[in-house]
Amino acid sequence: MGKCPCNKHVTRERHQSIRGVVQFVPRSSHRLAPIVAPIVAPIVAPIVAPIVAPIVAPIVAPIVAPIVAPIVAPIVAPVVAPVVAPIVAPIVAPIVAPIVAPIVAPVVAPIVAPIVAPVVAPIVAPVVAPVVAPIVAPIVAPVVAPIVAPVVAPVVAPIVAPIVAPVVAPIVAPIVAPIVAPIVAPVVAPIVAPIVAPIVAPVVAPIVAPIVAPVVAPIVAPIVAPVVAPIVAPIVAPIVAPIVAPIVAPM
Repeated sequence: MGKCPCNKHVTRERHQSIRGVVQFVPRSSHRLAPIVAPIVAPIVAPIVAPIVAPIVAPIVAPIVAPIVAPIVAPIVAPVVAPVVAPIVAPIVAPIVAPIVAPIVAPVVAPIVAPIVAPVVAPIVAPVVAPVVAPIVAPIVAPVVAPIVAPVVAPVVAPIVAPIVAPVVAPIVAPIVAPIVAPIVAPVVAPIVAPIVAPIVAPVVAPIVAPIVAPVVAPIVAPIVAPVVAPIVAPIVAPIVAPIVAPIVAPM
């Protein structure tokens, strides 16, 4: 690394031959580079970059990217994401969603649903239900009802009936009775009458008889008398005659 005899600023290694082509870099340039570069670079870069980049990038990128990405990404992402996401998302989502959803949904849903549902349901239900119910109900009901009813009814009925019946009965009865009675009565009466009559008769008879008798007697007597008299007379006459005769004879 001695000085070249012809120029004290040039090393022997940089001066190939005194007679040949001289290739040298004065030592002063090495000392000036750190000072000159920051001034020259901003001026030269915008001119050189557009020309050099398209040529260099395809060659350098595949080599540099795998090394730089893991280091740069964690630093750049939090800064860039909030700015880029709102612009990119609306463009990318419609393209990516149909491809990704069918793959991700079956895996994510079972994990996310139990966590999200209890939080989202109370907020979404009151808004969605009035819109969805009228559309879904007519389709779902015929399928679900036959399956759910036999299971739910025995559990719900004993709880709901005592609360609902007193409110519903007075409204429903007058409408349902005229339709149901003619169908149910002939079937139920023969079964219920023998059980109810002995209990109800002693209570109802004294109240009903004085009201019903004057109306029913004139209609029933002419029909019943000819049938009943021949049977009753022989039994009643011997008992009644001795009592009635002394009273009637003087008259």
